Amino acid sequence: MFKSAYRVDELKGDRAVLNKNGICSPFKVGDLVIVNSASSAPAPSTPTQKTIKIKSGTWNIRSGAGINYPSKGTMKGGVTVAYIETKNGWYKLTNGYWIGSAAIQK
Repeated sequence: MFKSAYRVDELKGDRAVLNKNGICSPFKVGDLVIVNSASSAPAPSTPTQKTIKIKSGTWNIRSGAGINYPSKGTMKGGVTVAYIETKNGWYKLTNGYWIGSAAIQK
């Protein structure tokens, strides 16, 4: 796994088109971890971000807080991600998708 800063140019379903120095590459949204923006512009007012560690394995990320919402992709475990909200045992990630508490390492 690599660590690098990319700009998200476009979201297409469960794919994000990333741009680094003019080179664009598609990635699965669930494989991305957005912890902070590298923008030099002042960040807009957003809710406070906290982080959670994802357990080993592959976990569904969903469009809403619950298993009744459609899966929008998967996230691999072993990473720390930022979240901005919790609801009924679900965490809303900075990419707008939700992950269940079963995926969270305590």
